[in-house]
Amino acid sequence: PSTAHSICVADDAQRQQLFVRRYRRQHTETWTPVGNHAIVNTVEWCGERTPADTIITPDTHVLEPHFDNAVTAVTATPDAQTIAQLGQLAADEGRLDNPVTLEPLYLRQSAAEESRRRSSTSKNQDGD
Repeated sequence: PSTAHSICVADDAQRQQLFVRRYRRQHTETWTPVGNHAIVNTVEWCGERTPADTIITPDTHVLEPHFDNAVTAVTATPDAQTIAQLGQLAADEGRLDNPVTLEPLYLRQSAAEESRRRSSTSKNQDGD
């Protein structure tokens, strides 16, 4: 929203959790991340929101049942054209990435990796 000075971007991380990151609007009308990505409990995080918060999410149905206060939740899912425009803006500014060196940003391990870690931890504790 044009009136927001800061926003939280939240997406369903499954397992009653959300991926969240806060952004602040700069005087140049660009958004700058504040802090790192976080994985938070859905119910707790939504319950802590206030009417001053603006939440950007691809789908509000995951969040709305958990809000304790009137919160501005905006559904925003960029289409391919918007992504291409952002890429063109970055390229015009000389911000180019080498596609060979690109790596995905994994915010947490997969369920299989977490299960293997728990199993390994359990076996190590049993062997003590």
